[in-house]
Amino acid sequence: MGKLNNIIILVFTLFLCACNENWGKEDFVNSYNSQLQDPEQLEQLVYNHNQLSFKYKVMKNAYGFGFLFLIEVGIVVLYFYHINVQDKQREIQIKELAVETYVTQMQEAQSMIAIKQHEISGLTSQLLHGDKTKLVDQLILKTEILRQLKINPQKLSHDNLLEIEREVNHTFDGYEKRLATFVPTLTDSELALCSLIKIGLSVKDIATVICIESTSVSRRKLRIKDKVAMVAGTFDAKRTIDQWLREF
Repeated sequence: MGKLNNIIILVFTLFLCACNENWGKEDFVNSYNSQLQDPEQLEQLVYNHNQLSFKYKVMKNAYGFGFLFLIEVGIVVLYFYHINVQDKQREIQIKELAVETYVTQMQEAQSMIAIKQHEISGLTSQLLHGDKTKLVDQLILKTEILRQLKINPQKLSHDNLLEIEREVNHTFDGYEKRLATFVPTLTDSELALCSLIKIGLSVKDIATVICIESTSVSRRKLRIKDKVAMVAGTFDAKRTIDQWLREF
């Protein structure tokens, strides 16, 4: 802005000089006023006056062109200054938009965190009040592959069964590993059966999933119950192995 002010002052000064058509004339006439009576001197004076007038006109034109040139330079400077200001304003607007977007995303994230915290609080409350079965059911509903298996039990290949076990272990904090640590005598096939019981499958559903008879499933459950009882103690008459495995 300091350079722009200097240019404007210079242009204004030259404009005043160019507009002053009597510049230098008064001094010229006064200095030779006493010589107007002599014809020769008058002729010489007229000649000199004409020369000075010509030089004055040339100078005046030069000032005029200089003034126009300075105006053009000023316009160019003002144009580029205006462009620079617009660029700065666009940069500021882009940054403001980025900040607004970031704030919106932060608010959405905070809202989502609040929802999840509410869900966790509800699940924790259920866990503290001993309603572990309902907690298990809610977690199963949130895990698509487990929910679909519970809704529509069907025969599983060995790879599919391993995938179900991985989901159970992921959903229930390493379920089979914790169970195997607590009851070391359980076999891998018995642990897989425990995972299916954990997600609430009935004897008939389990028989369909692993493609065996329902009576075979019942016998395996009885062996699992005996092994658990050896570690956890005798089961209450009203407490089934299914309840114990779902709450574990």
